[in-house]
Amino acid sequence: MSCCKVSGNVAPAVFAWSILIVCTAIFFVCASEFLVVQLSPVCVAYEAIIAVFLLINFFRSTFSNPGVYPRAEDDEVKAGDARAPLFKNIDVNGVPTRLKWCQTCRFYRPPRCSHCSVCNKCVESFDHHCPWVNNCIGRRNYRFFFFFLFFLTIHIANTMGFSIAYIIHNSANLAEARAILLIIVIVICVLLFIPITGLMFFHVYLICRGRTTNEQVTGKLKGGFNPFDRGRCTNCKNTLCGPMWPSFLSKRVKKLKKIDAIVLEELLLKTPKQPKKSKSLTREDSDDIKVPIDSNATMQQQQSVSLLGPINSAGILGTASFMGPSSI
Repeated sequence: MSCCKVSGNVAPAVFAWSILIVCTAIFFVCASEFLVVQLSPVCVAYEAIIAVFLLINFFRSTFSNPGVYPRAEDDEVKAGDARAPLFKNIDVNGVPTRLKWCQTCRFYRPPRCSHCSVCNKCVESFDHHCPWVNNCIGRRNYRFFFFFLFFLTIHIANTMGFSIAYIIHNSANLAEARAILLIIVIVICVLLFIPITGLMFFHVYLICRGRTTNEQVTGKLKGGFNPFDRGRCTNCKNTLCGPMWPSFLSKRVKKLKKIDAIVLEELLLKTPKQPKKSKSLTREDSDDIKVPIDSNATMQQQQSVSLLGPINSAGILGTASFMGPSSI
């Protein structure tokens, strides 16, 4: 599941998927006919659209890469990195911010990055690890998680309301299988509505304040200025409607990284070795050096060379006019 390491306990995620799918299926099977006949077919279509958006965001929250940073490879780690200081201080919008060295991933974590103890990976803008989706919630899948809570709240309210309307309309036939199943669905909705609605409004508060759950719970920004706060409207726009944060684990990034390594290796092979420093030649020695002259050189080449500077007896561009007196 997802790019994070799959934890051994997948029971909460399986339970959440099962409850959502089973209760939704029971509602549509048992209450659709009542809604079409007694109310309007629009009610069924509206609830179906909500359910589709809910499942899409639930799926993307579960299987999307939350913003995992790849661990530093052996060729990227310097010899002295094992003794690197634990913290490094930088300024973010004029606010001193402390970066922490990650011993597992072997790099200094960005300001909002945190290492998940469940996935054992560093995640950009780490919010929390959610057992119900069996995935970390980070910068790349936070919007899907929020919309999942948003549509889940609406779905629960609609399912509970329409099911109660069905029970009231068929109060004389409560012994029927449809009525019994819808009563069970109503009980589940009542138990889940308050905590899920509260969680959804809690994340509304976090988005407006420009914070993550990790920062709010651990008190990292407590009593200080938040350098990541851009105002309520800008925070909501950037979090929910902004461009998708790139994936550092994508095949394209790995391919480009491999190409960069190949190009760097080729450049190192083509780079000429620096000649050993020799003693400066005396004028007597320079007179003994014979320089072959190409008689076929064009006048244009001679003019272009003359623009670069004088050529000494060794066939090297003269530098006396730029570096002072020469021993040649």
